Amino acid sequence: MSKIRTKRQLEICRACDNILGIGAAPLINGERNGQLAIVYGVDVRGCRTANLVCDSSPLVMQTAIIYANGIKTNLLAMSPTGMVQLTLTCDDNIHWKVSKSMANVWNVTCLLRDIPIPTTPLPPITTPIPCSTCLNIRAERVKNPSLTEGDGKLVITYMQNQLGCRVAQILCNASVGLAEAIIYFNGMKNLPIVSNVNGAAMILLVCSDNLRFRAEGSRVNVESVTCLSRDIIPTMPPITTKLPVTVPVLTTTAKAPLLCANCENIKTKPILVLKPNEINGALTIEYSRGLDGCRRANIICGDVKKGTTARIYFNDEVNLPFISDITGQAKLELLCGSNSRWRAFESRINVASVSCLVIDTTPVTPIPTTPKPKPPIIVTTAPIIPIVTTPGCQAQWSVWESWSLCTDVCGAYGSRQRFRGCQRSTETCFCPGSVSDMEFCNLQPCLYPRAACRQNYMVTSVNQKFVCVPIQ
Repeated sequence: MSKIRTKRQLEICRACDNILGIGAAPLINGERNGQLAIVYGVDVRGCRTANLVCDSSPLVMQTAIIYANGIKTNLLAMSPTGMVQLTLTCDDNIHWKVSKSMANVWNVTCLLRDIPIPTTPLPPITTPIPCSTCLNIRAERVKNPSLTEGDGKLVITYMQNQLGCRVAQILCNASVGLAEAIIYFNGMKNLPIVSNVNGAAMILLVCSDNLRFRAEGSRVNVESVTCLSRDIIPTMPPITTKLPVTVPVLTTTAKAPLLCANCENIKTKPILVLKPNEINGALTIEYSRGLDGCRRANIICGDVKKGTTARIYFNDEVNLPFISDITGQAKLELLCGSNSRWRAFESRINVASVSCLVIDTTPVTPIPTTPKPKPPIIVTTAPIIPIVTTPGCQAQWSVWESWSLCTDVCGAYGSRQRFRGCQRSTETCFCPGSVSDMEFCNLQPCLYPRAACRQNYMVTSVNQKFVCVPIQ
């Protein structure tokens, strides 16, 4: 009987209809409807969920608000960053509800409201008050970032409050999607002041009487501010499996799968703008797992065919081929990294989509003309046999194409390639040299904890700069 009731409860909490999104009415000055996205899913208990996202893009200085049942005072969530998220769950009464709330949610509204900027004029004084003379805060880059960290987009806006004191509004946006935005002061990365996993963090600083900016309730003088963008590595919930034994039935918790085993399948995208001698080639992706349990993807572009060149592109970057092969078939292996994203070996490029281009490199040559033989001239001596002449072999290289993107950021670990074509009069003619050129790039030394340079390279000074050069 217990199992029957549990199954019935699951059927009920999955039966909620899609929730209705309605516009805000009436709208007062400074209000407008935002962009509302509803993504449906299932929680760990098997009940239906609705993830609500209210976004103000491309507008700025907006407060994002989600409220229920057409009542503005019935707030569900609010954020001054311009974006707010909320999850509703279908309960055992087939009603949508917010966590830890008894109220039923029939419909939702995404409302945007302008963030007011204090415009109160300064009181008439003869000399400036100390809290109005703080110098601007320095913006500093992230020092010694890890592989999942980088500089975010930092915006500092200065204004004055009703007392005439300077106020600095710090806004930090993550540089990529699925990243956490973190603000910290005075280079103290291990002491973050504010963070937001939605990718946007904000804080207000006020100029104090000691001519230094401070956060509310803090005694720390702020000299510099840094905006850090940190990739969010998805975590997997523990998997429970039942082991078949006699009696009783035991339940054990299996180890969570590796993050490098969770990469989603790669998207394939056709190239839309093609030249007359170009086509979208046959693209095959074969997935497998290595001995370490990580996913691997073997990319095969085109078929081996004389007179064709196959090229593989990533992420719609059609002007920068990652690899090219003049046999007509290009192959490449991608590895699933610890951030659950696909990358080529020793590359920092996250691969979301792959395109395959096949180029017909057979030169269009004029049909050679053979002069008609003249009738033999009969003389008293031996007859003369006419000679048929054909044009000679001609072949020359075209201009080099642009370099591809470097596959790494430092230490000469990265490499880049460029290609050129051979223009020839016949198939038996060949251009001397190679169709491709490769070199190591980004020679500046890497920061700790990475090794400064690749193997067989060392750090030296060239033109008053430290670079990695080959060991002689």
